[in-house]
Amino acid sequence: MDDYKWFFSGIGVSILSWIKNVFLKKRNKEIEYSQEPEKKETTLKSNVSSFTETDQLTQRFQHVLTLMNFASCYGGFTKAKLAKIMKLDKISSLEKYSIGEEEPSFEFLEQFCETFGINYSWMTEGTEQPFYNNEYIRFEPMDYYDDIESLKPERIYFIRCDSETSEFFIVLKLADWKYIICNRLWHLSKDVGRTGSLQLVSFYNLIKSLRNNGFYSKCFGRTLMLDKFEKLYRGQVFPAEIINFDRMNDPWWDDFTDINNVYPISKNYLKMYGQSFINAQSIVRTELEYRKY
Repeated sequence: MDDYKWFFSGIGVSILSWIKNVFLKKRNKEIEYSQEPEKKETTLKSNVSSFTETDQLTQRFQHVLTLMNFASCYGGFTKAKLAKIMKLDKISSLEKYSIGEEEPSFEFLEQFCETFGINYSWMTEGTEQPFYNNEYIRFEPMDYYDDIESLKPERIYFIRCDSETSEFFIVLKLADWKYIICNRLWHLSKDVGRTGSLQLVSFYNLIKSLRNNGFYSKCFGRTLMLDKFEKLYRGQVFPAEIINFDRMNDPWWDDFTDINNVYPISKNYLKMYGQSFINAQSIVRTELEYRKY
């Protein structure tokens, strides 16, 4: 036993303490080493997040192309066709942007949105809706006459909602691939107030002006259920999807100008358009009669 007394002496305790420290240092290094892959994974995740904006832009490219092709009645908007419309030198440029191989310049995005009537804020930042238009906002219907004269649209659509207050707005078709949603709602109703009454007169004057200046053949009407009406007005869909869904023209806009019920069909206005339509006609008739004196 005397041979092991040194083990419990001061020297023995020091040796044991040294061995313990060496063991702990080695163990700590092993723990640090085992944690290293986790740190690398965190770094990798941060790198992936830095590409999120580009990925989202690619998704928006693909989404808008899907919307346009879903509504197309003209053989589809292939990338080759879109590139030709944009007058690009190469189809591959649009192809690479749409699949995320290359990031498009702001100049290209602006050209793309301008050509196809796409909301630039939505395309670049994901705000608002794909075909929402915040440029053509006018207070009264007649205020759009100058826009119609300058833009020379192929067609002018008057979109009415099948509701109690019969909201309505205007859509201009500039080409098969470009529509402008005029961002202003009006109501065919008796509960419109003084401002609303003047706007109804303005709409009456707009239709008269279009008819007298050679635009009548370009005018068409649609009456939509609330869900489709809202999707179209908000720019959630490519306008052709809803406008071309039911191609039957609804001449409500023309009948509205028949405030004195001269048209033979006037006896059916109530059944066809509802009481709000009759009330709105009455407001316009009263306003015009008042202006004579």
